[in-house]
Amino acid sequence: MEARNQADATIYGVEKTLKETSTPPAGLKAELEQAIAALRDAMKTEDVQRIRQATDRLSQTALRLAEAGQAAAADAGANSGAQDESGVVDAEFEEVDKRDRKAS
Repeated sequence: MEARNQADATIYGVEKTLKETSTPPAGLKAELEQAIAALRDAMKTEDVQRIRQATDRLSQTALRLAEAGQAAAADAGANSGAQDESGVVDAEFEEVDKRDRKAS
């Protein structure tokens, strides 16, 4: 029962991530869809080991999707960071020694 619950949760999470990902790499999307189908087939059996192996395979493939998403976000952040530098404002500050302050 625990293996099936874990498998269901994994499938749900991966499908949700796929829907939220605007443009997953084509090969990776196909691989995820195959891993989901393999896990669903495994869940039709009573073979707990097969279910766990298929769940692990799907989890590992989903991890690659997350890594690809992080790399894309980092690239976008690096590109936008170059544009933000033009908006940097220099500021001056003055240190105030607490001993020089007058009591209010």
